[in-house]
Amino acid sequence: PLLGVAACGALTVGLVQLAVASEPISPATLLGVGTVGLVLLVLYEARTAHPLVHLSLFRNRVFSGVNAMTLFLYGALSAVLFLLPFDLIARRGLSATQVGLTLAPFGVIIGALSSVAGKWADRHGTRTPLVFGSLLLAVATSALAINVESFWSGVVGPIVLMSLAMGIVVSPLTTAVMNAAPDAHAGAASGINNATSRLAGLFAVAIAGALANVLFHRGLDGVTMQAGIPSFGDLPALEDPARAVTEAAFDHAYSTAMWMLAAWNIAGALLAWRFAPTRAAAQANTS
Repeated sequence: PLLGVAACGALTVGLVQLAVASEPISPATLLGVGTVGLVLLVLYEARTAHPLVHLSLFRNRVFSGVNAMTLFLYGALSAVLFLLPFDLIARRGLSATQVGLTLAPFGVIIGALSSVAGKWADRHGTRTPLVFGSLLLAVATSALAINVESFWSGVVGPIVLMSLAMGIVVSPLTTAVMNAAPDAHAGAASGINNATSRLAGLFAVAIAGALANVLFHRGLDGVTMQAGIPSFGDLPALEDPARAVTEAAFDHAYSTAMWMLAAWNIAGALLAWRFAPTRAAAQANTS
Protein backbone atom coordinates (compact mmCIF):
# COMPACT_ATOMS: atom_id res chain seq x y z
CA PRO A 1 0.00 0.00 0.00
CA LEU A 2 2.78 2.46 0.86
CA LEU A 3 4.42 1.91 -2.51
CA GLY A 4 1.14 2.56 -4.30
CA VAL A 5 0.46 5.72 -2.28
CA ALA A 6 3.97 7.02 -2.94
CA ALA A 7 3.77 6.29 -6.68
CA CYS A 8 0.33 7.84 -7.17
CA GLY A 9 1.30 10.79 -4.98
CA ALA A 10 4.40 11.49 -7.05
CA LEU A 11 2.42 11.28 -10.29
CA THR A 12 -0.27 13.62 -8.97
CA VAL A 13 2.17 16.24 -7.69
CA GLY A 14 4.13 16.00 -10.94
CA LEU A 15 1.00 16.63 -13.01
CA VAL A 16 0.02 19.59 -10.82
CA GLN A 17 3.54 21.04 -11.00
CA LEU A 18 3.33 21.12 -14.80
CA ALA A 19 1.24 24.25 -14.44
CA VAL A 20 3.53 25.96 -11.92
CA ALA A 21 6.13 28.41 -13.13
CA SER A 22 8.68 27.57 -10.44
CA GLU A 23 8.78 24.39 -8.44
CA PRO A 24 11.21 22.79 -5.96
CA ILE A 25 11.25 19.49 -7.82
CA SER A 26 11.08 19.05 -11.58
CA PRO A 27 7.71 17.69 -12.79
CA ALA A 28 9.59 15.27 -15.04
CA THR A 29 11.42 13.91 -11.99
CA LEU A 30 8.18 13.40 -10.07
CA LEU A 31 6.46 11.77 -13.03
CA GLY A 32 9.46 9.50 -13.53
CA VAL A 33 9.51 8.50 -9.85
CA GLY A 34 5.76 7.83 -9.95
CA THR A 35 6.03 5.70 -13.07
CA VAL A 36 8.89 3.64 -11.63
CA GLY A 37 6.89 3.25 -8.42
CA LEU A 38 3.90 1.85 -10.31
CA VAL A 39 6.13 -0.60 -12.19
CA LEU A 40 7.64 -1.78 -8.90
CA LEU A 41 4.15 -2.11 -7.42
CA VAL A 42 3.00 -4.34 -10.29
CA LEU A 43 6.14 -6.50 -9.99
CA TYR A 44 5.64 -6.86 -6.25
CA GLU A 45 1.94 -7.72 -6.58
CA ALA A 46 2.77 -10.33 -9.24
CA ARG A 47 5.21 -12.14 -6.95
CA THR A 48 3.77 -11.85 -3.45
CA ALA A 49 1.76 -14.73 -2.01
CA HIS A 50 -0.95 -12.39 -0.72
CA PRO A 51 -1.38 -9.62 -3.26
CA LEU A 52 -3.39 -6.50 -2.55
CA VAL A 53 -4.47 -6.51 -6.21
CA HIS A 54 -5.16 -9.83 -7.90
CA LEU A 55 -3.48 -9.23 -11.25
CA SER A 56 -4.96 -12.46 -12.61
CA LEU A 57 -8.30 -10.65 -12.85
CA PHE A 58 -6.88 -8.51 -15.66
CA ARG A 59 -6.48 -11.58 -17.86
CA ASN A 60 -10.22 -11.34 -18.43
CA ARG A 61 -10.64 -8.97 -21.37
CA VAL A 62 -14.05 -7.75 -20.17
CA PHE A 63 -12.69 -6.92 -16.72
CA SER A 64 -9.67 -5.08 -18.16
CA GLY A 65 -11.69 -3.27 -20.82
CA VAL A 66 -14.43 -2.10 -18.46
CA ASN A 67 -11.87 -0.86 -15.93
CA ALA A 68 -10.13 1.05 -18.71
CA MET A 69 -13.50 2.55 -19.56
CA THR A 70 -13.90 3.49 -15.89
CA LEU A 71 -10.68 5.49 -16.08
CA PHE A 72 -11.99 7.62 -18.93
CA LEU A 73 -15.58 7.87 -17.71
CA TYR A 74 -15.01 8.78 -14.06
CA GLY A 75 -11.91 10.78 -14.90
CA ALA A 76 -13.89 12.98 -17.28
CA LEU A 77 -16.78 13.33 -14.83
CA SER A 78 -14.50 14.34 -11.94
CA ALA A 79 -12.66 16.87 -14.06
CA VAL A 80 -15.93 18.38 -15.38
CA LEU A 81 -17.21 18.81 -11.81
CA PHE A 82 -13.85 20.39 -10.92
CA LEU A 83 -13.83 22.90 -13.78
CA LEU A 84 -17.53 23.80 -13.91
CA PRO A 85 -17.64 25.79 -10.63
CA PHE A 86 -14.86 28.05 -11.95
CA ASP A 87 -17.13 29.08 -14.80
CA LEU A 88 -20.22 29.37 -12.61
CA ILE A 89 -18.57 31.46 -9.89
CA ALA A 90 -15.81 33.43 -11.65
CA ARG A 91 -17.44 34.16 -15.00
CA ARG A 92 -21.19 33.87 -14.39
CA GLY A 93 -21.12 35.33 -10.88
CA LEU A 94 -23.04 32.60 -9.01
CA SER A 95 -22.63 32.10 -5.28
CA ALA A 96 -21.43 28.82 -3.77
CA THR A 97 -25.01 28.06 -2.67
CA GLN A 98 -26.34 28.65 -6.18
CA VAL A 99 -23.64 26.36 -7.60
CA GLY A 100 -24.70 23.64 -5.18
CA LEU A 101 -28.33 23.98 -6.24
CA THR A 102 -27.31 23.93 -9.91
CA LEU A 103 -25.54 20.60 -9.39
CA ALA A 104 -28.39 19.12 -7.32
CA PRO A 105 -29.88 17.12 -10.25
CA PHE A 106 -26.89 14.77 -10.17
CA GLY A 107 -27.86 12.94 -7.02
CA VAL A 108 -31.60 12.94 -7.70
CA ILE A 109 -31.48 11.72 -11.31
CA ILE A 110 -28.70 9.18 -10.80
CA GLY A 111 -30.51 7.71 -7.79
CA ALA A 112 -33.78 7.47 -9.71
CA LEU A 113 -32.33 5.84 -12.83
CA SER A 114 -29.66 3.52 -11.46
CA SER A 115 -32.02 0.75 -10.38
CA VAL A 116 -33.91 0.79 -13.69
CA ALA A 117 -30.70 0.78 -15.73
CA GLY A 118 -29.26 -2.05 -13.64
CA LYS A 119 -32.30 -4.27 -14.14
CA TRP A 120 -32.32 -3.54 -17.87
CA ALA A 121 -28.62 -4.46 -18.14
CA ASP A 122 -29.20 -7.74 -16.28
CA ARG A 123 -31.69 -8.79 -18.97
CA HIS A 124 -30.18 -7.30 -22.12
CA GLY A 125 -26.46 -6.93 -21.44
CA THR A 126 -24.38 -3.96 -20.39
CA ARG A 127 -22.99 -2.90 -23.77
CA THR A 128 -25.92 -0.76 -24.95
CA PRO A 129 -26.33 1.36 -21.79
CA LEU A 130 -22.58 1.80 -21.38
CA VAL A 131 -22.09 2.93 -24.97
CA PHE A 132 -25.20 5.11 -25.04
CA GLY A 133 -24.48 6.65 -21.63
CA SER A 134 -20.87 7.44 -22.54
CA LEU A 135 -21.92 9.10 -25.80
CA LEU A 136 -24.56 11.09 -23.91
CA LEU A 137 -21.84 12.24 -21.52
CA ALA A 138 -19.74 13.31 -24.50
CA VAL A 139 -22.67 15.37 -25.83
CA ALA A 140 -23.25 17.01 -22.43
CA THR A 141 -19.56 17.83 -21.99
CA SER A 142 -19.41 19.22 -25.52
CA ALA A 143 -22.35 21.47 -24.69
CA LEU A 144 -20.39 22.81 -21.72
CA ALA A 145 -17.34 23.30 -23.96
CA ILE A 146 -19.36 25.48 -26.34
CA ASN A 147 -19.95 27.77 -23.35
CA VAL A 148 -23.38 29.10 -24.33
CA GLU A 149 -24.14 32.37 -22.55
CA SER A 150 -27.65 31.34 -21.46
CA PHE A 151 -27.59 29.79 -17.98
CA TRP A 152 -30.45 27.37 -18.70
CA SER A 153 -29.28 26.05 -22.06
CA GLY A 154 -25.54 26.47 -21.41
CA VAL A 155 -25.37 25.03 -17.89
CA VAL A 156 -28.58 23.49 -16.54
CA GLY A 157 -29.38 21.60 -19.74
CA PRO A 158 -25.95 19.92 -20.00
CA ILE A 159 -25.98 19.10 -16.27
CA VAL A 160 -29.36 17.37 -16.54
CA LEU A 161 -28.14 15.48 -19.63
CA MET A 162 -24.97 14.46 -17.81
CA SER A 163 -27.02 13.28 -14.83
CA LEU A 164 -29.21 11.15 -17.10
CA ALA A 165 -26.08 9.68 -18.72
CA MET A 166 -24.53 8.73 -15.38
CA GLY A 167 -27.85 7.25 -14.22
CA ILE A 168 -27.77 5.02 -17.29
CA VAL A 169 -24.12 4.02 -16.82
CA VAL A 170 -23.43 3.53 -13.11
CA SER A 171 -25.25 0.24 -12.41
CA PRO A 172 -24.40 -1.49 -15.73
CA LEU A 173 -20.75 -0.61 -15.22
CA THR A 174 -20.74 -2.29 -11.81
CA THR A 175 -22.62 -5.26 -13.25
CA ALA A 176 -20.08 -5.69 -16.06
CA VAL A 177 -17.16 -5.62 -13.61
CA MET A 178 -18.69 -8.03 -11.12
CA ASN A 179 -19.86 -10.52 -13.77
CA ALA A 180 -16.37 -10.60 -15.28
CA ALA A 181 -14.76 -11.75 -12.02
CA PRO A 182 -14.96 -15.18 -10.37
CA ASP A 183 -17.19 -15.32 -7.29
CA ALA A 184 -14.15 -15.94 -5.09
CA HIS A 185 -12.65 -12.61 -6.17
CA ALA A 186 -15.84 -10.55 -6.21
CA GLY A 187 -14.68 -8.35 -3.34
CA ALA A 188 -11.31 -7.74 -4.95
CA ALA A 189 -12.95 -6.93 -8.29
CA SER A 190 -15.23 -4.37 -6.66
CA GLY A 191 -12.31 -2.84 -4.79
CA ILE A 192 -10.21 -2.58 -7.93
CA ASN A 193 -13.00 -0.86 -9.83
CA ASN A 194 -13.66 1.57 -6.97
CA ALA A 195 -9.95 2.35 -6.72
CA THR A 196 -9.81 2.83 -10.49
CA SER A 197 -12.62 5.41 -10.38
CA ARG A 198 -10.98 7.29 -7.49
CA LEU A 199 -7.55 7.32 -9.15
CA ALA A 200 -9.16 8.38 -12.42
CA GLY A 201 -10.66 11.40 -10.68
CA LEU A 202 -7.37 12.22 -8.98
CA PHE A 203 -5.30 12.19 -12.15
CA ALA A 204 -7.99 13.77 -14.33
CA VAL A 205 -8.39 16.78 -12.06
CA ALA A 206 -4.62 17.27 -12.06
CA ILE A 207 -4.39 16.94 -15.86
CA ALA A 208 -7.42 19.11 -16.69
CA GLY A 209 -6.45 21.71 -14.09
CA ALA A 210 -2.89 21.90 -15.39
CA LEU A 211 -4.06 22.19 -19.00
CA ALA A 212 -6.57 24.94 -18.17
CA ASN A 213 -4.04 26.89 -16.11
CA VAL A 214 -1.33 26.71 -18.77
CA LEU A 215 -3.69 27.77 -21.57
CA PHE A 216 -5.12 30.55 -19.40
CA HIS A 217 -1.70 32.11 -18.79
CA ARG A 218 -0.72 31.73 -22.43
CA GLY A 219 -3.90 33.55 -23.39
CA LEU A 220 -3.02 36.46 -21.14
CA ASP A 221 0.13 37.04 -23.20
CA GLY A 222 1.86 39.16 -20.58
CA VAL A 223 -1.21 41.20 -19.57
CA THR A 224 -1.23 42.20 -15.89
CA MET A 225 -4.26 43.05 -13.78
CA GLN A 226 -4.74 45.67 -11.11
CA ALA A 227 -4.34 42.93 -8.52
CA GLY A 228 -1.47 41.18 -10.34
CA ILE A 229 -1.41 38.10 -12.58
CA PRO A 230 -4.33 35.81 -11.63
CA SER A 231 -4.58 32.05 -11.57
CA PHE A 232 -7.16 30.17 -13.64
CA GLY A 233 -10.58 31.15 -12.31
CA ASP A 234 -9.45 34.47 -10.82
CA LEU A 235 -11.06 37.05 -13.09
CA PRO A 236 -10.60 40.78 -12.37
CA ALA A 237 -13.50 43.07 -11.56
CA LEU A 238 -15.80 44.08 -14.40
CA GLU A 239 -14.40 47.62 -14.37
CA ASP A 240 -10.81 46.40 -14.73
CA PRO A 241 -9.53 47.29 -18.24
CA ALA A 242 -8.02 43.80 -18.54
CA ARG A 243 -11.32 42.01 -17.84
CA ALA A 244 -12.11 41.36 -21.51
CA VAL A 245 -8.68 39.85 -22.26
CA THR A 246 -8.71 37.79 -19.10
CA GLU A 247 -12.22 36.46 -19.69
CA ALA A 248 -11.32 35.52 -23.28
CA ALA A 249 -8.27 33.63 -22.01
CA PHE A 250 -10.43 31.89 -19.41
CA ASP A 251 -13.08 30.91 -21.97
CA HIS A 252 -10.46 29.42 -24.30
CA ALA A 253 -8.76 27.45 -21.51
CA TYR A 254 -12.08 26.23 -20.07
CA SER A 255 -13.50 25.19 -23.44
CA THR A 256 -10.32 23.39 -24.53
CA ALA A 257 -10.21 21.38 -21.31
CA MET A 258 -13.89 20.47 -21.71
CA TRP A 259 -13.34 19.33 -25.31
CA MET A 260 -10.55 17.07 -24.06
CA LEU A 261 -12.93 15.56 -21.50
CA ALA A 262 -15.60 15.04 -24.16
CA ALA A 263 -13.00 13.08 -26.15
CA TRP A 264 -12.35 10.94 -23.07
CA ASN A 265 -16.05 10.08 -22.93
CA ILE A 266 -15.95 9.03 -26.58
CA ALA A 267 -12.95 6.82 -25.77
CA GLY A 268 -15.03 5.28 -22.98
CA ALA A 269 -17.85 4.58 -25.42
CA LEU A 270 -15.43 2.85 -27.81
CA LEU A 271 -14.06 0.69 -24.99
CA ALA A 272 -17.59 -0.24 -23.95
CA TRP A 273 -18.46 -1.18 -27.53
CA ARG A 274 -15.37 -3.36 -27.74
CA PHE A 275 -15.41 -5.07 -24.35
CA ALA A 276 -18.79 -4.79 -22.58
CA PRO A 277 -20.96 -7.93 -22.70
CA THR A 278 -23.80 -8.11 -25.22
CA ARG A 279 -27.33 -9.39 -24.64
CA ALA A 280 -26.28 -12.91 -25.67
CA ALA A 281 -23.46 -12.87 -23.11
CA ALA A 282 -25.84 -11.67 -20.42
CA GLN A 283 -28.29 -14.48 -21.19
CA ALA A 284 -25.49 -17.05 -21.16
CA ASN A 285 -24.31 -15.74 -17.82
CA THR A 286 -27.77 -16.10 -16.23
CA SER A 287 -28.65 -19.47 -17.81
